[in-house]
Amino acid sequence: MSGAMIFKKAGLHTSIQDMGRYGYRKYGVPVSGSMDQNSAIQANLLVGNDAHAPVVEITVVGPTIVFNANVNIAIVGADLSPKLDKKSIPLNTRLIVHEGQTLEFGKCKLGIRAYLAVAGELDVEKIMKSTSQYPQITSDSKITDGLEIGLKNNRFLDGVSASIRVDKKYFNEKALEVFPGPEYNLLQEEQLKSIFEQTWTVGPNNRMGYQLVNELMPGHTREIITTQVIPGTIQLTPAGKLLALMRDAQVTGGYPRVLQLTELSINILAQKTERTKLQFKIAEND
Repeated sequence: MSGAMIFKKAGLHTSIQDMGRYGYRKYGVPVSGSMDQNSAIQANLLVGNDAHAPVVEITVVGPTIVFNANVNIAIVGADLSPKLDKKSIPLNTRLIVHEGQTLEFGKCKLGIRAYLAVAGELDVEKIMKSTSQYPQITSDSKITDGLEIGLKNNRFLDGVSASIRVDKKYFNEKALEVFPGPEYNLLQEEQLKSIFEQTWTVGPNNRMGYQLVNELMPGHTREIITTQVIPGTIQLTPAGKLLALMRDAQVTGGYPRVLQLTELSINILAQKTERTKLQFKIAEND
């Protein structure tokens, strides 16, 4: 092992995530993984990592990290005003960080989740074939103040840079594409009209799911047997509310699964904050 990051401050909800924990849903284990997987993959590729390598997921309020080795990093996703030794640094760019430098974050300007990739391999625990942190699965559910993470196979390249262009439309997009869910046919004409014609408002949300505060009138009245749900499943509650399940969602549920977000729409929703306005549209088949 060579090099390390020391988290002087952990931030609001900073965690280690990869592309998820697959093959264990039958034991009740959620998939987890990076909320915005598109941004996580781009960050890894910028520093020459495997696309599925673990990254640091940073939510709204970023951490303060001191590096004790020369490293290459990239930050992709939300603009949380990153600074290196108090000087602003660009997003979507392979950057050089020297030993002793401090990475900090400031105002949340665009989106809510940023992804920090470091060239090499983060020395973090892997449980059930994944490094994604999740309560009662990994030792810690998120990064805590003072945590030190080692770096194996440090591939520091001084003077070598790369960058990508990310369209801001990705973060400002209001339309989420969906497919009909398994219980889509339970919806009445009035409910269908309400879903696709009105503007929805994002309510309380976290890694498990997003609540949409508008109400459909009426809600569903037919009960279903508790059955499988996956990230991106949108459920309709008896009160007429919609719940969009996200990466840390449970593996089963008893509300009708009326819609299913596309993978791109899951990533887009992961960058939305409370009170954001959204609309749904049926995804076009290729």
